This record gives sequence, structure tokens and C-alpha cells, in this order.
Amino acid sequence: RDLQQTLVNGNTPGNGNADFMLNADIALVRDFTGQISEDGEVSCNFNVNNQNACPFASTIIQAAEYQESNQLWLDDFRDAFTKMSQNGYEVTEDGGNLSPEVETPAPPPALCFSGENTVTLEGGENIPIVSLNLGDKVLVHGGSYAPVYSFGHRNPTSSANYLRLVTKSAALEISSDHMVLVGDSFVPASTVQVGYFLSNGEAVLSIKAVTRKGIYAPFTTTGTIVVSDIISSSFISLQKGSTYLTFGKIALPVSWQWLCHTFEMPHRLLSNLGETYTEGGISRWDVAPKLAMEWVLNQNVVVMTTILIPAILGMAFLALAGKSWFVIVVTLASVFVARRLPRRKTV
Repeated sequence: RDLQQTLVNGNTPGNGNADFMLNADIALVRDFTGQISEDGEVSCNFNVNNQNACPFASTIIQAAEYQESNQLWLDDFRDAFTKMSQNGYEVTEDGGNLSPEVETPAPPPALCFSGENTVTLEGGENIPIVSLNLGDKVLVHGGSYAPVYSFGHRNPTSSANYLRLVTKSAALEISSDHMVLVGDSFVPASTVQVGYFLSNGEAVLSIKAVTRKGIYAPFTTTGTIVVSDIISSSFISLQKGSTYLTFGKIALPVSWQWLCHTFEMPHRLLSNLGETYTEGGISRWDVAPKLAMEWVLNQNVVVMTTILIPAILGMAFLALAGKSWFVIVVTLASVFVARRLPRRKTV
């Protein structure tokens, strides 16, 4: 900690002994641009009280964060080391200097949680989300346990981009459009800012973009799930950065959490028929509905209103009817078919 304070504050530790630090270390907090000679000497002074003090570097905030959290430093080091190991470096033609890292295609955005997260099983056991299976009962919003009836997306081998939301005791890795509980609302993770309080009662200390291997989106019967001790949604917002369904610039009083959970009702009630997945790990139950909704959202306001309002009202009615919706639909279908059948003539 003395060395960390020395880096951030530019002071000698209290024991009076000078620390030995490389230019690369000090460059975390001091900007050496144009200050390093050919023999490697720095012309400005590290001590902030010196008249010729080096200007602060843009990364001084990170250094200050590392001073408070060794885990954060370890996480960042792991990410950087993993990236270097995967991408590698090339030697330039002069045989000495290293060139920038080799360009690799950017991973696709995920709609889920990374494989670094954990979930809590009934009974209190925390397990990696990669070990979660269909039928497992997990901790959900409200402190109860609900079964996992599907994975909207499950791909243990693909890599994807996530946001890492760090609080004092937890770290949640979630895709930008996936929703997390803030206050009383489920909001897209991309709208969360440092200082926001999450469901564990702790403020977000840092947010950073990370690339992780593994894509997981467990669907529970409540539409919520506690991931890495943070209450989250099973779903995403299909309108980037929006908590509510928006027509043009008008936000309707219909949240994406309610909308997704309601429109998932047929899948939820018929999931016993079996689950199949695409080659990319997406549930076949959800492919067509998601594409249809994305098509509607790309239309003008008139088309969106004409299609979505009746659909929302219809699904709201079925949601109020609960499981009896299936009986209602079958009954209406039976009546319709019966009226179409030819009637037997009586003598």
C-alpha cells in the first residue's frame, strides 16, 4: 500500500526508504510524453511538489482505484494478459521492436451473462453459471427459488463482449442490453453509471468493457435471476438503452421486463415439449419471435402502433387469465371449428 500511495501521491513512504520503480510503473500516474531522452532518462520530476513536476497521466484514476482494490488490478491484469496471449505480437523487420498486437475480428455482442458469473441454487449453494442446467431451481427476485425452463442463449465456446459492473463485494458481467435491477426497475446494463446502487445495496464502483468466453441466458419462470449476488432480468431490452417500449420519442408505460416476460408465456407453459437450440446456441422457441419484434420496431410509428397495441392488449388478457389461457384458446378454436363443420340433417 505504501508503494501504491507513492505512485498516486508522489510522496516517499513513511519509512523514509526510497522505492525503486520503472518508468513504465510511474507512467501510470505521470505523463512522460516528450520527457524521455534517448538513454531513458526522464527530464521532469516525479514529485508533485517540484516545480518541474511531470503532468498527471490520464490513467491516474485507474491507479487510484487499484490503490483501493487489489482484486480490480488482478482482474485488469488477467484481461490484458489473456488478450496478449490470444492475439500475440509480431516482430518488426528490424528484428528488435515489437509491433502492435495482431488484429483479430471483434467478438459479437452478447445478449446474456458471461461464463465468469455465479448463480445460487435452492439450498444456498453458489455454482458457476456454466454448471447450470435446465430444471435447476435458482435464487430469483424476492428471495424465492424458481426453475430454469430454458436458455435463451447458451454457448460455452464462443466469446462475446460484456460490461463488468463492480461493487464493493460483487462483480456482475452482463451484456449491455441485458437488464439489471436498479431501484424498482429493470434497466439495460448500458444505462447503469458509477454511483448507481444495485440490489445488493452497494454502489457501482467501476464499469469496464470486457471480452469473455461463454454466453449464458437462463430463463426462469419469474423472468428474474440473481447472478453474482445481483438481481437481474432473464431478458434484454430490444430498444437500445430503453427501459420502456418507445414509439418514436414517446415512452409507453410498458416496460421491456413486463413485455418480454408476458410474450414468453407460451414458451414458458409449453417448455415441457422440449428444448432445441440453433448451432449458435439460441433457443429455437425464441428465434422467430425476436426477429418478428425487431422487424416491427424498425417500422414507422403507425405500423408499430397497429401491430403492437392489439398484441400487447391480447397478451395482457392472457396473462391475467393465467394458465387458463390455454383452455380459453382451445375452447374458442373448438367453437370456431365446430361452426365450420357441416351439420347433419335430421329427419
